Amino acid sequence: MARKEHILTVFAASPNDVAEERNKLEEIVRELNITWSRQLGLRLDLVKWETHAYPGIGTDPQDVVNTQIPDDYDIFIGIMWHRFGTPTGRYGSGTVEEFERARQRVQELPNSVDVMFYFRDSPPLSISQIDARELLSVQEFRQSLGEKGALYWPYKDVNDFEKLLRIHLSRITQKWKPAEQSRGATYAKANEPSKDDGCATEPIDEDFGIIDLTDIMEEEFQALAEITNRMHIYMDELTKKINDATSEIGVLPRIEHDPRTVRQEAKKLMARLSLDLVQFSERTDTEIPLFQRRMSNGLNALLKSIHLGADFAQGETYKSDLRTALATINEMNDSISETLKSIGGFREAAASLPRMTGDINKAKRRVVETLDRLITELRSGVTLGAEAAESIQDLLNK
Repeated sequence: MARKEHILTVFAASPNDVAEERNKLEEIVRELNITWSRQLGLRLDLVKWETHAYPGIGTDPQDVVNTQIPDDYDIFIGIMWHRFGTPTGRYGSGTVEEFERARQRVQELPNSVDVMFYFRDSPPLSISQIDARELLSVQEFRQSLGEKGALYWPYKDVNDFEKLLRIHLSRITQKWKPAEQSRGATYAKANEPSKDDGCATEPIDEDFGIIDLTDIMEEEFQALAEITNRMHIYMDELTKKINDATSEIGVLPRIEHDPRTVRQEAKKLMARLSLDLVQFSERTDTEIPLFQRRMSNGLNALLKSIHLGADFAQGETYKSDLRTALATINEMNDSISETLKSIGGFREAAASLPRMTGDINKAKRRVVETLDRLITELRSGVTLGAEAAESIQDLLNK
């Protein structure tokens, strides 16, 4: 007998400046459905006003959308960047009104809907995109969420959003049990036959099994460890060069008595140190995209292996694999966290180099900019790793 398919409806709300994220959400839902439909008897049905609303008349356009889109969805996903949206007459924007409708459901019936809100933490691509009033409205709304008991998640770019969303959707489905439906009327539609969304695509890595994915995960996370180790080596090498140059400059007045000669020799030392700083930046700049790709590949392999392992969830072998994956994730997070501590002090040391020549000023500014990008990437890695660890721990606690 074929496994009965249960449906969880996902409602997405956002202004029009996060089109990439909305497209990524569709891609993730399609991919997860391929696995979850087969392994868990579970399917996500994505609802958006663009695809589920149609022309009509109401007190305003948002009222038409509210009437046409049922409010019995199971997961609400809100996304904002620098646009706040169009006022509805009741709220500051359609996205805010849709969030408030979801929040009201939670207040009336706890656990009736999972509410997830994401804010992009990166500047717009151009100054012309910035509307100061809308940006201020976004910030005020973001700050108000804490007062309303809502936990939101920041992300730096679409890749970051993709990883967070995969992990969070996985955690939601892990706690959902078809045999123990506790959401009352909101799951009345769970036994409806699935509907073809017309967007079927070829599954990603369809032929990979748990062993293949575990190998990929371990390989990628090992590569991450090698990257962080190289970063420590680069910093140690540059620290020694900075110390050597500082020492040489310190003894110059005792060796040379002519001030002009002292300045010329100091300028040569600064020119050499500037080249060392630039070389460090160039080497580090090549590591940042490598880190991002390795983190992305490793987490994707981890999440897919968890999904594929659903049928073995009661087996001790599967539990053992989960514990191994958890240990790997925690070890990786510890390594990245230690690297972050080292980089913080190193950045301050580079930024505090004396402004002796134009070359050294330009070079140290470049180093600081490179380190800031690296710190942002490493912090993102720690956040994603911690979320992945929580997802694994949820499974182990079952």
